[in-house]
Amino acid sequence: MNLKIEDIRNEVDKGRFALDFCAIELLLCQDQIISGILVEGKRALLNNILSKNNDKNIYYEYFGFWGKITSTFVAERFAQSLGKIQPNKGGKIMSELEELQALKRQYFIDRMLLVDEKIVDDILFEINEFIKIK
Repeated sequence: MNLKIEDIRNEVDKGRFALDFCAIELLLCQDQIISGILVEGKRALLNNILSKNNDKNIYYEYFGFWGKITSTFVAERFAQSLGKIQPNKGGKIMSELEELQALKRQYFIDRMLLVDEKIVDDILFEINEFIKIK
């Protein structure tokens, strides 16, 4: 499907557009794809993913929360490939609550399994901060 978002007129086209977009993001986050991209390309893609995530917020009716999840997942994969370290990997002793949050985060990062919606916003915030440094 090669529709522009402005050309969508019905619910079926809206769903196809959103699913095609999310499918491309999920293809991009495969290890084989990420490892074949140079650092400059990874930075550019990460910036583009964050920009597209902002666009998805404008078209939330099309993408819903699922669109935010796929953008966050692929952005985190690219950020980690650029050296972003997860907050729970610092070797400090964590409280039980921190350990639970770290486990929820790891489920999302490893399997795209969402246990807590707040994790998505936390990860997006961290990536935005990370990209400012890089």
